[in-house]
Amino acid sequence: MSKITIPTQTWIQLYADLANWHVEESAIDSPWREDEDGNESYTEEAQDKFNHASGCVEEILERFFEKGAWSEREEI
Repeated sequence: MSKITIPTQTWIQLYADLANWHVEESAIDSPWREDEDGNESYTEEAQDKFNHASGCVEEILERFFEKGAWSEREEI
């Protein structure tokens, strides 16, 4: 099965968006915390869940897509 090549930047955005969606939809409480400067970040538990989900999403993406721009791909 030939795979569709997608640019690396798109690959990263896709797995990050899907992992973020998973974290937010599966959270009972807010997965976000705010520091004293007003910056938002994941709670420790949410960050762990994001890291795990992004790895799983990448495994799924690898089944169907090739990461990298066409110019980076080996000639067919």
